[in-house]
Amino acid sequence: MTNQSKPDLAYTPMQKTPGPRRILIEGWRFVPHSYAIVMAGIVSELCYRAGLEIRFLDQSYYRSHWKAIKGTCSIFSEKVLANLLNPEPDWQPDYVLRFDFPMRLSPVAGAKTIVFGTTEFGKLTPQTLAAEGFTGFLHLDPSVTIMTPSMWSRRGFIEAGISTNQVAVIPHGVDTELFFPLSDEEKIRRKKQRGWEGKYVILNIGAACGNKGIPLLLQAIVHVAKKHPHVYLCLKGLDSLYGSEASIRQYIDSLPAHDRDIITSRLEYIGETLSIREMAALYQTADLYFSPYSAEGFNMPVLEAAACGLPIVCTGGGSTDDFVDGRFACRIESYLKRGPHGTWHLEPDLSDAIMSVQKVIEDDAFSKRARDVGPKLVQSEYSWGNIADKVLALF
Repeated sequence: MTNQSKPDLAYTPMQKTPGPRRILIEGWRFVPHSYAIVMAGIVSELCYRAGLEIRFLDQSYYRSHWKAIKGTCSIFSEKVLANLLNPEPDWQPDYVLRFDFPMRLSPVAGAKTIVFGTTEFGKLTPQTLAAEGFTGFLHLDPSVTIMTPSMWSRRGFIEAGISTNQVAVIPHGVDTELFFPLSDEEKIRRKKQRGWEGKYVILNIGAACGNKGIPLLLQAIVHVAKKHPHVYLCLKGLDSLYGSEASIRQYIDSLPAHDRDIITSRLEYIGETLSIREMAALYQTADLYFSPYSAEGFNMPVLEAAACGLPIVCTGGGSTDDFVDGRFACRIESYLKRGPHGTWHLEPDLSDAIMSVQKVIEDDAFSKRARDVGPKLVQSEYSWGNIADKVLALF
C-alpha cells in the first residue's frame, strides 16, 4: 500500500445525520485551464440539483505566476463558483471531488473521494502525483475513484495498476448556450469584421506544447496553401499560462525559408486570454478545426468546434475517437508509438493530414452536414447537464 492511501487529516469524521448529500469540491477557480473549466461546468450544474449541499476548498494554482482571470467561463458559472462557501470546521463531506494538479489520491475519512485526472502519455509519474515514494505501480484505497475523460486516458491509469472498477470515464462537456453555429449571414458579417473575408480559416486552439502537433500542422498548411491559396491559419495559444508564442515562433523558425514565408503570410496568432464568449466567436467564425495531436487526455477544443458546426480534421486512434465520427470529422491515419519509459503517443501521417484537410475544403456537402450533425450530437450527449448526471451516477 503506497502513501496515497493514508487518510487526509484535514477532515475529522463526524457523526452524520439524515439530510442532503454533502459534496466538497477541491480545485482551482477562475483560471483558464482545462481542469478549472471542467470543474466549473460540472459544479455549476450540481449546485442546482436537489438534495445536495456543496462547499468549496480552493487549492494553490499549479504555477506561482498563474493569476485568477474572470470571464473564462460563463457569467452564470462564475457567479455560482463565487458564491460557494468554504467548509465549516465541523462540516463532514459525504463525497469529495478534486480538480487540481498534481493529483492527490489520498482518501478522506468517512467520504467517497473522486479525483479528476488524465494520462495524456499513458503513464503516471512522480511529477503527476502529489506524493512521495511512487514507484510506478499504484493501489488506491477502495473509497477513491479516478474520473478521467477518455478511454485513451483510462488505459494509462489501468497500466499503473489501478483496479478497473476504480477508473470511471466521464467525458467533458460544452456550454451549448454559447457554443453553437451561426447563420450564414452572421458568419459572413463576423468574417468581414475580423478581416477574414474571402479566406478559408483553419483554426487550432491549445497550449502549443509538444503533444499538440503544431509542427505537423504547419507542414500540412504549407502543402495545402499551394493548392488552395485562400487558406488562412488562426492559432490560439495561451501565453499567460504556457508562453505559447515562444513555442509557435520556434516551430515556424525551424521551417525552410520558403515554407516559413507561406505560413507567416497567412497566419494570425492570438496569445492573450479571451473570454468564453470570445472563444466561442473564434470557432463560429472559422471554417475548419484542425488538430493533428499526438497525445491528449480528451481534447476539448475538438468537441467545442463540433458544437459550433465546424468540420474537423483530427488524429485517429486517440482520445477524440470517443466522440467524433465520420459524419463531421476526418480522422488522420496514425500509428501508436511506445516511448522508452513506458509512455505512448500517436504519430499522425502527414500525407493523410494534407489529403484530409484538402478533402474538407473541397467538399461543401461534408461541411454542411458537419454544421448540422456536430451541434446535434453535442446538445444531446455532451451538455454540462448530461455530464453532471454522469458524475452523480458515481455517487
